[in-house]
Amino acid sequence: MKRSWIWAGFFALASVAWLASGEIRLGAQQRPPAGEARTAQAAKPAGEEPFKVEVITAHVTPRRARLKLAAHTEASEAVMVRARTGGEVLETPGREGAAVRKGDVLCRLDEGPRPARLAAARAAAASARRDYEAGRKLFAGRHIPESRLKQLRALLDTALAQVRQYELDLSYTVIRAPISGILAKQMAKQGDLLTPGNPCARIVALDPLKVIANASEREVGGIRMGQKATARLITGQKLQGTISYIAPQADPATRTFRVELTVRNPGGAARAQVTADLVIPLPARPAALVPLAAVILDDNGALGVHVAGPDGVVAFYPVKVLRETRRGAWVSGVPDGAKVIVSGQYYVLPGQKVKAVPFTPLKENRS
Repeated sequence: MKRSWIWAGFFALASVAWLASGEIRLGAQQRPPAGEARTAQAAKPAGEEPFKVEVITAHVTPRRARLKLAAHTEASEAVMVRARTGGEVLETPGREGAAVRKGDVLCRLDEGPRPARLAAARAAAASARRDYEAGRKLFAGRHIPESRLKQLRALLDTALAQVRQYELDLSYTVIRAPISGILAKQMAKQGDLLTPGNPCARIVALDPLKVIANASEREVGGIRMGQKATARLITGQKLQGTISYIAPQADPATRTFRVELTVRNPGGAARAQVTADLVIPLPARPAALVPLAAVILDDNGALGVHVAGPDGVVAFYPVKVLRETRRGAWVSGVPDGAKVIVSGQYYVLPGQKVKAVPFTPLKENRS
């Protein structure tokens, strides 16, 4: 009986110890939210030394900004040349990838009985013309009524229309390039049987070349028609041109505006559907160079920097990044001479008093 009481006491003590350890671990895991931690750190007891931050002095100078948009190249024209009559393909003189001029033969079809039909139509038209001329003389001598003369004229017009129809049908057996460009694809091959509407070949015009980009609602306001811009292709090519089109309304799906740059491309050196960057220069604006790390987001998601005032009180200045470089970011919205916080900026809040010291870059260890 005594042994049972001893074991019961042992298990009770073990349970109490286990619960106590769990409370300790649970208490260690409960941490205040990030916002509360920042507020708690900002609200320090009176008389305590202000939080130390490192700052640089912003020097504002006129800086020419530029807008950089993801883009791609497109052919200025792309035409699918189709058959307008039927027949067997006898010849395809063009070669894929070669330059073609407007009017060059792309496909030549078998004429079949078309020449014979055209000859018969021309003979019928000549006969109708003789009948009409004879009718005019008879009508002048009042030997036939005017209605008969009109009937003869209608017969002549019908015969002439038939001749024109057969001439066109015969001409359609030679399929020619409607534009100058590059023969991108020869669809029809020798021996193929084409019907009206079947493709013969595809031609693309690469001079001039178009560079297509999409600008956001905020970006499109700085772009103007006729503005000079540069396209930098992923192939390393650099093309100069002018803005030739800005969409009057945004794409409902992306809320972006289509922008087109037209560039000269002699000989088709640059190709279509190549990834590129469209770089559009913008008017010069006052800007300061600050480290990229100094640019932060406030609670509303706005980009900006923390600045230590003359009295050591922190203020938040919204900025706009004009350009990023290896040295930092050129931003607008910072006053000239402002002490921009570049170390400790994530641990202070607007209105907090800090101790600002000059920023000391870390020296590279050369040992």
